[in-house]
Amino acid sequence: MNPMIGAEITLEGQSPVTVAADNAYIFIFCGGKADDSLTAGGSNVTEFLRWFDFRKLHVGDKIKIRIVETEQASPPLQIKPQDLKQMKQRYEALKAELKAKGLIK
Repeated sequence: MNPMIGAEITLEGQSPVTVAADNAYIFIFCGGKADDSLTAGGSNVTEFLRWFDFRKLHVGDKIKIRIVETEQASPPLQIKPQDLKQMKQRYEALKAELKAKGLIK
């Protein structure tokens, strides 16, 4: 296995979680207007991966994110197949919307 670039994430002194995947993107999302969580997930063409979803973040919580090179990520808590048909439909709808707005040809 080739080394991957990923993120090692530690929340409030818990054991670190290494988020990385071959041929995929990863994302780390924190909060929102009505959400007090930290989520780490990723996706390739065929699967959606989720490593964790911490709830109940509080002001002052300490989150450490370190960019790492690793040959093995932490096992995802969830692997969900992507619906390629639905992805294609969404793509076509967005493409039509952008064309209608004159943003693409």
